[in-house]
Amino acid sequence: MKMERMNLYSGGLIMVRVFGLLLALVASVQSANAALLATWDFATDASGTVASGIDGTAGAMSNTGLTAATGSPGRTYGNNGSRQLISSAGVWRTSDFNNVGSGSPLADRYSSLSFTNTSTVNTVKMTSLELLARNAVGTTGRSVVVSYSKTGAETTLATFDRTSTTFTSGSTGFSGVKLSMGETLTVYFRFFKDAADNTTTNRRLDLDDIKLNGDIVPEPASMAVFGLVGLGVAVARRRKK
Repeated sequence: MKMERMNLYSGGLIMVRVFGLLLALVASVQSANAALLATWDFATDASGTVASGIDGTAGAMSNTGLTAATGSPGRTYGNNGSRQLISSAGVWRTSDFNNVGSGSPLADRYSSLSFTNTSTVNTVKMTSLELLARNAVGTTGRSVVVSYSKTGAETTLATFDRTSTTFTSGSTGFSGVKLSMGETLTVYFRFFKDAADNTTTNRRLDLDDIKLNGDIVPEPASMAVFGLVGLGVAVARRRKK
């Protein structure tokens, strides 16, 4: 009886140790797998590129509705007020817009891109978005308001203000946004003039090198399977002894 109790005790210690190692493994995987998910560089078109080793799809930058432009810009990059890629310049340039301030988000007018997690075993924890932005022409203030949605409702991430024709970087973080298998994150971009720019002059703005970053987190079910296998091996070895 005493020997059986000792065996049970030893078996219990083995189980505790295995679970401890398992938890440490999960923690190390979560911290080590921070990664670039996808990039939109607009070098030749508006499509996104999924980073190597990432299970996902990157939806191309596209337009919904007219922009905040008034009338038809009548330029090669304009199309009755819609935004579109300037392939020769390798940027995403708005057509003319005359929307003052960001008080009215014009929900029916925006550019957007998306990322879908296609992994069958991993969750993606979104961490940050990076971009380059500049004024297409001139130094009067203008802004791009960035928001996102996963299930329909939008959440504002950040507003990036620009007053120069030189590209400057910007970044913003996600808070608690996770994508399980098959879930899609959509990111929206809306453009506005500075509230002090109270003129009828239209403005333009360029975006480039948009990046989405995230942590690759193994699904709990997958880790549980590994844990059960480990426990089975440990107990089997113990019994043989």
